[in-house]
Amino acid sequence: MIILEANDLWKSFPSSPPVEVLKGASLELKAGETLAIMGKSGEGKSTLLHILGTLECSSKGSVSICGSIATQGEMAGLRNRHIGFIFQSYYLLEDFTTLENVCMPLKIGRTSTREAEELGRRLLEEVGLKGKEKELAKHLSGGEKQRVAIARALANNPDILLADEPTGNLDQGYSNQVQDLLLKTAKEKSKGLIVVTHDRDFAQKCDRILLLKNGKLIPATEN
Repeated sequence: MIILEANDLWKSFPSSPPVEVLKGASLELKAGETLAIMGKSGEGKSTLLHILGTLECSSKGSVSICGSIATQGEMAGLRNRHIGFIFQSYYLLEDFTTLENVCMPLKIGRTSTREAEELGRRLLEEVGLKGKEKELAKHLSGGEKQRVAIARALANNPDILLADEPTGNLDQGYSNQVQDLLLKTAKEKSKGLIVVTHDRDFAQKCDRILLLKNGKLIPATEN
């Protein structure tokens, strides 16, 4: 089942002359599939991920999420229902506890405090942080912070996980743990995962690798 489809995405930024970053990029993602996107710095990988996640609009082309086209009026709703984000810099609330950080999307979505905390505790246990529920985020290691970010991304039970260099700030030991956790979560929970990474070892653990080059996505084997 295809849960994310991007067709002929173009993206340009105003300048003189305009800077074209994407020039007809297309992809499909199935439930439970893991996909790595690689490419040189400045090729537009993060821009592409933001467009796929409806954080940004393309200049041309379309994105379909779980069968619905991401039009301007639908983008926020589709994002909230279907997409979880994981970033390199974690974006945790440092003076809040791990549980409070995980529960934040649920409370924004008006889930009751009791239900949110029950789910938050369960998610923290799933990512290996049982017993850390009351720990302030600022006291966690980098690997632990990224685990909290993964739990938070899963809070609204999204169909798609989008990860932008999720292990870029981690040492090798923590990096491997987070990589394995992301891939295991995608498979066990049947969620599509797209990860932007410069780490070829991480990319090779995924089902497919696409290379963003000259504004287009091509299978890495064609490079």
